Amino acid sequence: MFGHPKFGVEVSENNGTLTLALQGVIESSTAEAFEAEMASACSKSKNLVADFDKVNFISSAGLRVLLTSQKKMIAEKGKLTLINLHQSVREVLELTGFTSLLNIA
Repeated sequence: MFGHPKFGVEVSENNGTLTLALQGVIESSTAEAFEAEMASACSKSKNLVADFDKVNFISSAGLRVLLTSQKKMIAEKGKLTLINLHQSVREVLELTGFTSLLNIA
């Protein structure tokens, strides 16, 4: 587990897909740790899955990291997919229009 006291990430790989199991809150105080993990993952795989099962809050700082990561994956002909979104996180993505910019399963 990597991260911040309020945020962590467990990374696993299966058949070329890198999954980041996120945990905690993604806000201004944790965005740097989130960004570091996403940047590392983007450089290692063309197929990323961000599992939000244990994330119950995301702020604009986290949205910026998602958008930056999505742009990197598109530039590299890769794919970033978000899974297991809690209703509160899904609502933030919907209200900000990010559901049209990101792959959500």
